[in-house]
Amino acid sequence: MGIPRLSQDLASYADHIVLGKPPPASLQAEVTIIKDLIIDGPSLVYWVYNKLLAHQLLNSLARATLPPTYFQINQALHHLLNDLQAHGIHIQHIFFDGGLPTSKRDVRLERMEKLRQQLETYRKLYPEFPPIAASPDLRDFDKMLWHTPVLSTRKSTLPPPPFMVASVIEFLCNTEWGDCVHVVPGEADMFCALAAQQSAHVVAILTNDSDLAVHDLGSNGRVALLHSIESKCRPSHRESYISALSLNPNLIAARLKVSSLLGFGFERFLDSSASLANIQERARDSSRLERLQNEYLAFAKPFTLTLPEAAHPHSYLENMDPRTAEIVSNFDESPHIYFIPLLEDPQRDSSWSYGAHIRLIAYSLLFKTLPVNIVGTSPHMVECARKGQRITSLSVATLNVSELAKQAAELLQLLDTYISSCKQGPIPRNGATLVEWYLLAIHLIQQEKIRLDKATPTSEQTLRLLGWPSTTQFSPMAPMRINWDDIHFLANIHAVLYSLRILAQMTGYVLNHIKGTPGNTNMTNIQKPAHTDDVSVLISYIHHKLSTMPPIETLFLDIPHIRAKLSDLDLETRTSAIELLKHQLDPNYSNTQREKEDTSEAANIKGPRSIDGEWIATTSKKRKRKQQSKFQGVTTRSTNGFDLLSEDPG
Repeated sequence: MGIPRLSQDLASYADHIVLGKPPPASLQAEVTIIKDLIIDGPSLVYWVYNKLLAHQLLNSLARATLPPTYFQINQALHHLLNDLQAHGIHIQHIFFDGGLPTSKRDVRLERMEKLRQQLETYRKLYPEFPPIAASPDLRDFDKMLWHTPVLSTRKSTLPPPPFMVASVIEFLCNTEWGDCVHVVPGEADMFCALAAQQSAHVVAILTNDSDLAVHDLGSNGRVALLHSIESKCRPSHRESYISALSLNPNLIAARLKVSSLLGFGFERFLDSSASLANIQERARDSSRLERLQNEYLAFAKPFTLTLPEAAHPHSYLENMDPRTAEIVSNFDESPHIYFIPLLEDPQRDSSWSYGAHIRLIAYSLLFKTLPVNIVGTSPHMVECARKGQRITSLSVATLNVSELAKQAAELLQLLDTYISSCKQGPIPRNGATLVEWYLLAIHLIQQEKIRLDKATPTSEQTLRLLGWPSTTQFSPMAPMRINWDDIHFLANIHAVLYSLRILAQMTGYVLNHIKGTPGNTNMTNIQKPAHTDDVSVLISYIHHKLSTMPPIETLFLDIPHIRAKLSDLDLETRTSAIELLKHQLDPNYSNTQREKEDTSEAANIKGPRSIDGEWIATTSKKRKRKQQSKFQGVTTRSTNGFDLLSEDPG
């Protein structure tokens, strides 16, 4: 999204700085020391990801590797922040985008198309999904972050994990860095610039976006180029120091003999092919700005430091992913949500076609409860995602109140059925929790495939994905090689789970807004009296049920880590899950089991049964009946959402 060639223009004017603790005495006279940092969050996440990826490629003997996991990215970034702090650096803020301007929608779609093409290229290169080596040891973060070059290679790689920025935000908010993390109602760079402008100390914005130098950063603001940071240590000194290249906008403007870098950036934006000398000359000509006033004002608008309107309080976005925060930040026009391609088979249907009805509940709750002056009068959401071999936009009309209540009630029933933490009693830990959420997602995928008249997932396919044998009996087995069917099925599951995450965050946002709105006035017109309050209570129920959803790093695992996690399950839990899957996915399984039970009972009548054998048979039948009744509960409860409102939400 940057200004073409601006980084090359400014590179020769960059100064060497030291961040935090001063270097050895022999170097102190040569460099500027800056102790305060403001961090461009997305830039830092991608820098860490690229370091991890380079480390994997350099240390793997296999032809291909899966992308770094969310857990690995989170741990590496956390280590980096702690390392910066240990070097005497004070981190003031870490800003993340909570909504890009509508003027950048085309650029967003172009980026999504590049990711689609990257995945498509990989798929063509590997018609059979390549063997995946075990992840290299990532415990030596110092070596990985400070001594691994970021590779510029033509080797085909998979796209980055689609939720890694959201995962980092979620992770950091639960660490000592939580108070520094801000999801802002706009672009992160604008808030970085504003914070620098208001800083009482000399401060550097750590970013890979040289466009930040075009902003007015005040007298104390600098830009520290993320790609240039290094940890250095002279042989005669044991302690290291961190250096970087820095852009000082005011100093560079003076050296270029222009009034500011905003005018210089405008001229470079108009002509990316002109020489630096020509751009300098044009930027000094004030008459050009008069002739090109309209173009200049349009260019300068994103660099004008104005906070968004107070309609969307900053604090409401703190617990939201950037993708969902963008919806509530951009209600001035038809809100858009961008679903970048998941790690899926690009030759098959988009995984984002699954979970659509859950997202529809989220959008509908948002439009039916927020004031008209926020959501506007057009109850539509635009979803941008892959469809076939291109990226398309689809306008989604929200539900009326009665249909919304019905669908929300059905979802509540499924949550009660599958998720133990939605019930009273002990909450399962580790792999058992993962199984519950995955079984729920598989059930929802099955429902959608039946509706679309598509082949539904089988128990064999599901058990293969999870790394389990097709029998409930314990049998050690070699790890199964991953194929594109496995990859695509997991992407379907992740799309459904992320749709549930969107619903959880939307309901949380609405509840915060309702609590913060005195008198709860100016609500949209809902047809039946008192339904505003009823829908609000329904939102509370849904949010309560989804509040136990595990974080991204533990729920959105890749296949090797899913199999490793589930291999630790005890035999009883695994057996129960396999039985549940077969009842759910195989239409004839219940009849087959009933026939086996009848045959077994007939055989047992002919002869004496041991006490142990009788206990096992009885326990087995009780467990099967319990599992069958568990599924029957999905359809026996009321589907009227308002009938559920008298129940205790727990």
